[in-house]
Amino acid sequence: MKKRIYLFLSAIIAIVLSFNKATAQTTPTITGHYVYDSCYRVEFTVYTDSLAGGGYVETSYGDGTIDTAYGFGYYYSGHTYASTGTYTVTHVLISSSSGSRVDSISYSYNYSGCGYIYGRLYHDINSNCTFDAGDRYLLSATSIEVDSAGTPVDTISAWGSFYYKVHTAGVSFSFKVLSNANGFIVSCPSSGTISATSSMGSLVNAGDLGFGCPAGTGFDVAVHSFTVHPGRHSFATLVTLTNTSCDAKSGSLTVTVDSKYSIDSYWPSGTVSGNTITWSYSSLTADSTMYFEVYGNVPGTWLTPGDTVVTKVDNPWLTGDGDTTNNSYTSVDTVTSSWDPNDKAVMPKGNIAAGTRLTYTLSFENTGNAPAENIHILDTLSANLDVKSMQVVTSSHKVNVSTIKAGSLNILKFDFPGIHLLDSSHHGQCDGFVMFSINSKSSLTPGTKIDNQAGIYFDGNEVVMTNMVENTVKTTAVPVLNSLNNVAMYPNPVEDMLVIKTDKAYDKLTIINSMGQVVIQQTLQAKETHLNVKALVPGMYYIMLKNADGVKVEKIEKL
Repeated sequence: MKKRIYLFLSAIIAIVLSFNKATAQTTPTITGHYVYDSCYRVEFTVYTDSLAGGGYVETSYGDGTIDTAYGFGYYYSGHTYASTGTYTVTHVLISSSSGSRVDSISYSYNYSGCGYIYGRLYHDINSNCTFDAGDRYLLSATSIEVDSAGTPVDTISAWGSFYYKVHTAGVSFSFKVLSNANGFIVSCPSSGTISATSSMGSLVNAGDLGFGCPAGTGFDVAVHSFTVHPGRHSFATLVTLTNTSCDAKSGSLTVTVDSKYSIDSYWPSGTVSGNTITWSYSSLTADSTMYFEVYGNVPGTWLTPGDTVVTKVDNPWLTGDGDTTNNSYTSVDTVTSSWDPNDKAVMPKGNIAAGTRLTYTLSFENTGNAPAENIHILDTLSANLDVKSMQVVTSSHKVNVSTIKAGSLNILKFDFPGIHLLDSSHHGQCDGFVMFSINSKSSLTPGTKIDNQAGIYFDGNEVVMTNMVENTVKTTAVPVLNSLNNVAMYPNPVEDMLVIKTDKAYDKLTIINSMGQVVIQQTLQAKETHLNVKALVPGMYYIMLKNADGVKVEKIEKL
């Protein structure tokens, strides 16, 4: 009898435990939290399960201050601490309907103390020394000397604005303009210097630097183009157009998409003919960078990994353009998988000469179901890049840029605080990018590789790593002719001008692509020929030389 009672009570207890367990599983909880310290303001984000009837999070910051934040699945609040120290932070999830405390989390936060001094750089178009309507942020790189208590301590590059991090309060800092990449001349104040006193936990305004543009300066309109990993069923292309002068220029830009795709959408408004879209632009100056986007899909059977696609960009050069080599690009990309919107790209691609200036573009997209409040990117630079030459070309949103030293490594941090990037349901409004250029070191030896990859951080989520891009320093050595090889062609790979040397007279030269089609044919007149192959699509080619003795065939790669 006792055994039966014992079994009966055990069954009841099991039912009660099971009921309590099921109840606990349906109770909303705090699922995570994230802290972002921007020195002058510490930002807290709390993530929770859905709460029936709504709810809010009450946050105690540990210094006697309590805030309330409302949201749906995530709750965002910020706080400024008056002094350094370790604080106990507590988040409590509260039901709106019942007022009951559903869940809580506590942790220690160490506020170490720092601050920022910032200033703005603008083109003073109306010459009144005030950043007002009609003026624009100065987007070309400006070199600025930083003095602390009258002693030079740093040199920074700024574009549009600068944010200088400080760690000691009550110190006077001054910021003096040294030079501007596009020839803008500082005019306000006339000394070219602004100053401020540092403060911890705050953002101190040093003032504005106004610039004027001298008349009659030369210009260079340049194309910066990349294709974001063409996918098996879709693609995206972004083209950025810049001008080194504040003399406004007008022209046209065309993008020709590979025939494997069809154009689906584009921005801004343009004219489409087949797989080519043309835009007309005007008022392009050094402080009005323009960018153009094209999106498309595969109309038939999806592409397979290993397929190559070609995108051509052309900005017909304008009379007086100081550099006509950066007006057109042909980009050859290999399909690897579906298109990844979080991407790293480099121009030019592949083999480069030592000292070549590389343009990197970092693209990101909020693929989640809630807005991204804060985004930052950490880009660890190759040791073969000159960090002092880095300049931001443009970005989709306001960005703060800083350099972090980690041992021998240089890390670029691109910070988009308070970006509030919409979720993936808002097509065309949930993505962004930042583009910067930097010199490869001129002392690099042939064969040196320059690798680059970045990590993208969306609020408190795990880092999203981009793809790896790679450049290789090519050889510039001239091959020596010998009896076994009486033809020399260099450089190989080649970008524009191919030099052909022979120790025999050849009558005819023919270049054939990988499909067996003749793309160039001409007669040779000398033993040394300079052949312009810039118009050829990148890929492998065969060069056939013919004379009375027979035929000689060599293979080259066009970049």
